[in-house]
Amino acid sequence: LRLNDIYLPIEVKYQSSIRRSDLYGVIDFEKGAASQGGLILSREKLQSRNKITIVPLTLFLLLV
Repeated sequence: LRLNDIYLPIEVKYQSSIRRSDLYGVIDFEKGAASQGGLILSREKLQSRNKITIVPLTLFLLLV
């Protein structure tokens, strides 16, 4: 997602648990782009890890 000159990577991991290795795609994107964090859509998890926010897909769809 591009907001002016800032990019927000969004990755879908439709599974119940999110492992550390699932974050690597967003972390790699942050290193190469003008990104201040990222968003991972999951099945059930709602949490924040460093600059990455994990949100259940159903909640994300309600907000969009």
